Amino acid sequence: MELKVPESLRLEHARFRKQLCALTEDKTDFAVAVQAVMVLFDKHSIKEETKVFPVLEVLPLLAERKTNDSMKLLQGVADEMKAGLHEELLEEHRTIVESLRGISQSAMAQNRREYVDFAECFILHAQMEEEMLYPAALVTADYLQLLNQCRISSNGYFL
Repeated sequence: MELKVPESLRLEHARFRKQLCALTEDKTDFAVAVQAVMVLFDKHSIKEETKVFPVLEVLPLLAERKTNDSMKLLQGVADEMKAGLHEELLEEHRTIVESLRGISQSAMAQNRREYVDFAECFILHAQMEEEMLYPAALVTADYLQLLNQCRISSNGYFL
């Protein structure tokens, strides 16, 4: 069984990509700024979708106190996040959010509400990831490591 990005997160990222593409077709200074955000988001979201979000797929199983073989794939995620991935993602968010705030301020001055609304929504998404999703992924990966260690020390293998 392969771990995947939870559907709600996959769809939300797809929606942001679609909105970014639509806003770049405007042929304005805003479109150029949005294009820069799109490049940053593409690189950033690949890391999230391959490293962080798949960890969250197992949360419903863990809430039911169940495990499965796909959880073996998560053994290195906590280490990777603690080794720098978490800080890297946060730094990328800072860069993206700074760009979005610039777009929003310029758009507000020119009464381009669609850019303001988009920037505000995107910034809120980044905040939600930082406040909930990244910590949840870290806790989940740590929990699986601890659970595995407990099972191994009692001569039973978790994974």
